[in-house]
Amino acid sequence: MTQLSRTWRSFVNWLMARNIVGPKELIPAAVIAALVVAWLVIRRHRGWTRTVAICAGVGAVVGVIAWFLGEKVLNLTLGPMPMLGRIWVVAFFIGLGLVVANFRWSTWRRKVAAVLAAVVLLGATVLAVNKAYQINTTLGALLGRVPANPITLPSQPTSSPSHHEDFDGAHWVAPADMPAKGQAGNQYLPGKVSGFHPRSASIYLPPAALVANAPKLPVVVFMMGQPGTPDAPLFKDQLDGIAAAHNGLSPIVVFVDQLGNPNVDTLCLDTQKFGNVETYINTDVVNWVRENLNVSTDRQDWTVGGYSQGGAVRGEFRGKASGPVGKCDECLGGGVSRI
Repeated sequence: MTQLSRTWRSFVNWLMARNIVGPKELIPAAVIAALVVAWLVIRRHRGWTRTVAICAGVGAVVGVIAWFLGEKVLNLTLGPMPMLGRIWVVAFFIGLGLVVANFRWSTWRRKVAAVLAAVVLLGATVLAVNKAYQINTTLGALLGRVPANPITLPSQPTSSPSHHEDFDGAHWVAPADMPAKGQAGNQYLPGKVSGFHPRSASIYLPPAALVANAPKLPVVVFMMGQPGTPDAPLFKDQLDGIAAAHNGLSPIVVFVDQLGNPNVDTLCLDTQKFGNVETYINTDVVNWVRENLNVSTDRQDWTVGGYSQGGAVRGEFRGKASGPVGKCDECLGGGVSRI
């Protein structure tokens, strides 16, 4: 039974890590959706062309209304929707119109097949809209599930403070055994002070952080939007590129969860309803990073940034014993601010 559980978990982890924005995944999905539409449209029956035209037209009108209400009135998209997303939403409702058309003059088998066709069209639409936003690159990220990819944290240096001072990139000499690329993975950062229950954070360690007697590196604390998933692998190639251009040096990036639930906008504040999120970010995260990662203690080497909701945060990072590390003035639209 244990082996069966491990096999199942491995399969789920593999499935959650599948890329859903690349051409290898999207082109087959588009082809399948096109074939489904063709099956819904091509049928021999008197009056069928008129039925298809009416149902598709009604679907288009309903699709435009649904898009307008969702984006402009109810703000379910939390801002303007990409044009490609709007097109696919309307196209999906046109497809639903074709599904409804197939319930007329049809056997129960065709009705069942039409329902299954609607499911396929819904899946294709979700993938297309997700591609339009360019945020969730894996199935796990789309479902708000942090991939099960635990990271092994390097041991803290044992050298004396005089030989292990704060970050100084000008005097850094990369050792011969330094890996070519960094590592990325998950680590749970508990809310010891705040009591907040986040999802696991995702951490990027550059090559320079993976060697013996590593330098104390700068820190970037990054928050994704809402809905969103802390996902270092999403940025790993770019961060590895930065490290490659700077002799293995790059900030240690900690992607933290300020939501707890991808469907909840906590505003990164301490509230009775959503928990002490501000305290979690300002105190628990900072304390954990200082205690578990080899990072600079200089406030000038700490940066906070975010995307979308994660970038619209106003707060203050506080250290464990030395007072404020710095302040983050409001960063709108996915900006990055020094702290």
